[in-house]
Amino acid sequence: MERRTDFIKVKAAYRKMKTAETMQQTIYIYGVTGYGKTTMVQQYLVRTRHTYLVCTNGYLTDEKAKGTSEEPLEMSQLTKNHTVVVDDLQFLKKSEERKKVLELIENPDIWVILIARCRMPGWLQPVYLKEGMLVVPEKELFWSKEDIQKYFLMHKMELTEADADQVYRDTYGNPLGVRIYLNMSREAGAYHRSFFQKV
Repeated sequence: MERRTDFIKVKAAYRKMKTAETMQQTIYIYGVTGYGKTTMVQQYLVRTRHTYLVCTNGYLTDEKAKGTSEEPLEMSQLTKNHTVVVDDLQFLKKSEERKKVLELIENPDIWVILIARCRMPGWLQPVYLKEGMLVVPEKELFWSKEDIQKYFLMHKMELTEADADQVYRDTYGNPLGVRIYLNMSREAGAYHRSFFQKV
């Protein structure tokens, strides 16, 4: 996978990722769809050997298996000194599959990155208290005014500081909201505040 040319690196979240990697401490990243959780992790690991697991139909599956869940994931396949990502954790309902995640977290040779759309679920709380985890909440995935200007510029559209401030205040820095503003502006050929006036 190559680095995305329109990727915005959110400094606070990246610092936590780096700290977690250095300490080999599990990190839990959560936020609703469109906040850039998966993209951030994929870009962070773009040059790192890792296993990417997704929760499909209640099971953990290797992303390379294209979502098939007929064969259970073999934990022995995960080697020492390895990074394992578990994405869409909110869909993991089966107790035996949750146990696999707990085993990953408790394995000192594996760095675990958890991605979900919700706050940390109750079944992870005991291991959170025992092992410790870093948490990146959705508010730490929001973009700054400078990030918004940079993102528009990546798509060959310039925003004045005043316009970037307006977009920031309207979207609160929500990456999904910013993308909507960009798409509407691109369709019109330029950004205009009047497009987004509240009725």
